[in-house]
Amino acid sequence: MSTLSIADGLTPLESAKRFGSKDSIKIIEALSVTNQFLVDAIIQEASDGTVNKTTRRTSEPTGTKRLYNEEVLAHGSSTTAVEDYISMLEDYSLVDADFADHQPNMKALLESEDMAFLAGMGKTQATDLLYGNHSLDPREINGIIPRYNTLTTEGVYRVASHAGGAGNNSSILLIRWGRDSCHLFYPRGMSDLGVKREWRGKQDIAKGSGLLPCYVTFFKAHYGIAIRDTRAVKRICNLNVTDAETGAEIFEKVIEARNDMAMGEGPIVMYCNAYVKTKFDIAAMTATAGAYTADDPWGKPVTMFQDIRVRQVDAMVKTETAVA
Repeated sequence: MSTLSIADGLTPLESAKRFGSKDSIKIIEALSVTNQFLVDAIIQEASDGTVNKTTRRTSEPTGTKRLYNEEVLAHGSSTTAVEDYISMLEDYSLVDADFADHQPNMKALLESEDMAFLAGMGKTQATDLLYGNHSLDPREINGIIPRYNTLTTEGVYRVASHAGGAGNNSSILLIRWGRDSCHLFYPRGMSDLGVKREWRGKQDIAKGSGLLPCYVTFFKAHYGIAIRDTRAVKRICNLNVTDAETGAEIFEKVIEARNDMAMGEGPIVMYCNAYVKTKFDIAAMTATAGAYTADDPWGKPVTMFQDIRVRQVDAMVKTETAVA
């Protein structure tokens, strides 16, 4: 298992600024535009190159009350081993060399194309963190939603007025990020927090029965997610997007889930799609129902609900199957 370092309590962008290359900063900034998990999440180096092995505490010692001359019994906590997988997301950008050469600013063109690729990879990464299912596709990680997929699972809630429709549902996630609760990770020994952009130069690429001269760039993002304390993640499911439920119903369920959150360090962040976030933004306009607008730790405005940052993740679909 890897040794903890000063980087263990940092977000991907903070870690890149301290320990990564200048290009890793650009890559993470571009990925986070379409993957808001990267803004607040804590990231650590994995224990291995292909999986991350951690322990999950299943019981805690409670101590012994005693009188004078009474013995104190020894106790210990119990843990279970957990393995989380690493996903290797990669892609190539191929730009017709003549098309690029004929542009007034070839460098700007290629950079713009790179940002488009990273935006698309950010969406794919966010979808994997949400809905990935390693048992169905070994190229995927185990995302959050499949881990909290029944109403009897600890940490799963639903708005009382919603039984869940047929394929027109959405969810809210509450996550307390921290190295002992929930965090992202990248392969052990891989530099730049698992992200890389490599300029491969001008190459002749096979196309049809001939060759096409192209400028080639290679991208990679290797990542995973570990939930070391299952109480650090809450899912509010079966939000039927075709119903006219009130914001108050959602707010009340968020309060219930937040108050049942595991104690500890680290920010609590709420993730939802535009349909749900709009309700919190409207409440924040008038600072009602506990919602308001403030600056996040990096000086950017964010909608808050009590002490919870509210982030929009467009990868959270409106077509989830009802949870039973």
